[in-house]
Amino acid sequence: MILYISILFCIDQTIGFIQSPVPNVLLLLTDDQDVELHGLHPLQKTTELLTEYGTKFTNAYTSTPLCCPARASLLTDKHWLVRTAKRLPNSTVLTVDKYFQKRWETLLAVDEMMVAIITLLKKYQCLDNTYIIYTSDNGYHLGQFAQPFDKRQPYQTDIKVPLLIRGPDVPGSILMNFAVSLVDLMPTILEWVGLSVPNYVDGRSFKDELLQLHPAKRQSQHRVLLVEYWGEGNDETYNSECPGKQTDHLAQCTLDADCHCQDAWNNTYTCIRDFRYKLDRIYCEFYDTENFIEAYDLIQDPYQLKNIGYELLPSERTLYGFLIGNLTVCAGKSCHINY
Repeated sequence: MILYISILFCIDQTIGFIQSPVPNVLLLLTDDQDVELHGLHPLQKTTELLTEYGTKFTNAYTSTPLCCPARASLLTDKHWLVRTAKRLPNSTVLTVDKYFQKRWETLLAVDEMMVAIITLLKKYQCLDNTYIIYTSDNGYHLGQFAQPFDKRQPYQTDIKVPLLIRGPDVPGSILMNFAVSLVDLMPTILEWVGLSVPNYVDGRSFKDELLQLHPAKRQSQHRVLLVEYWGEGNDETYNSECPGKQTDHLAQCTLDADCHCQDAWNNTYTCIRDFRYKLDRIYCEFYDTENFIEAYDLIQDPYQLKNIGYELLPSERTLYGFLIGNLTVCAGKSCHINY
């Protein structure tokens, strides 16, 4: 709907020979597009059209991935869904490979659509006055941690999303390391079109960071992002041929997924994605009977194999608990504090 309305507005301007200083905004949102498994690779034309004349964000995250971890365990460095997952059989691996292939085939169609959009904007002389945003709602995992295919985990595969932006005054051929969340898009768009950002908006506009001419200022960051998920309470996808029972409130229990289930009833957690100073961490607290903690140093451990949650200093865990407490209840500008 956003795409359709924006193009009509642009065409109407051109037909009437009315040039408005207010830019157009196109937001293109894909479903479940990952970054870690090279989700942008099939989009060669999209990447060229948007990054050659715009900016690619390398640290863009969803605020609420549909991740469903549940009861955690102190026995290993992963919560129970990952801990109890057995090795995927070859038949399931082949199914995952087919999913991977079909996802890329679908993205090729998205790539062609982007070319058509750019061509249309050029035809009606609207391209230079249009912001184009390409992103996804959340990431996706395909086989990592013996989880076949889904999006309900607090790992980079599921929470990191692509973000490409092209538009007036947006620097071209730039990699932007500044951390942003999807909740930051709305206030940024409002500022682009000259509207005030309501006081109740939790997101923070990154308009100024995006337009910074000095690379050092553009890359600087001192920010934490909130990533959270609350259990869906949905047990409709339970297959009786899988282990366990329906009263366990498990979801995604299917033979296609080799019965690698999700706890759709109790799986609730909150994470802090920490970019302060030179840190690159994620810290998660699970709301279960064990109050499990997962944390990873993504500089030393980019694949999130070693949980350092219980190795952190007490003061660090206290600080992360404080951040979670503040960011889960804050509203508006009180969410914009640099900790």
